[in-house]
Amino acid sequence: CARPWHCHCTSGWTGSSCTIPCSGQKFGQNCAKTCTCRNGASCSRFTGTCTCTAGWRGTSCDQQCPSGTYGMGCTQCSCKNGASCNLVNGTCNCTSGWRGTSCDQQCSNSTYGIGCFQCSCKNGASCSSVTGACTVLLDGEKRLVISIVPAGVTALGAHNALAKME
Repeated sequence: CARPWHCHCTSGWTGSSCTIPCSGQKFGQNCAKTCTCRNGASCSRFTGTCTCTAGWRGTSCDQQCPSGTYGMGCTQCSCKNGASCNLVNGTCNCTSGWRGTSCDQQCSNSTYGIGCFQCSCKNGASCSSVTGACTVLLDGEKRLVISIVPAGVTALGAHNALAKME
């Protein structure tokens, strides 16, 4: 200290005896500088360097990881078949008709949609793994014979098509 109760603290410290660590968004000598970290990033009380939270990058952690990447350091996702990747933990959000950790397994013959719901096809009709629509071979041609549209699944015109078939 230059004189009693007047110290020039080294980086990361403040207070009359330089015993109080910088806190909050402050850093540097006497904690005189303000950090620029964003999105929950931590700030070094000594240098002001930001440590980004999962899903963020950049000097101030103000840029999201690019599409197809996630986590600390923006690691490449393993999602397949058009699935989106959770920016924080890399979990794949499968598109309709796919399942599995990486969305690399097609829904089985009797399931469909996001989550592979059980189809309601009868009399040997096959089920679309994407929409759940039932098709059957008639006169050697594949034909839509009924369209089951469960809650949460959108099928444009399915209700009208079903009404015309009845």
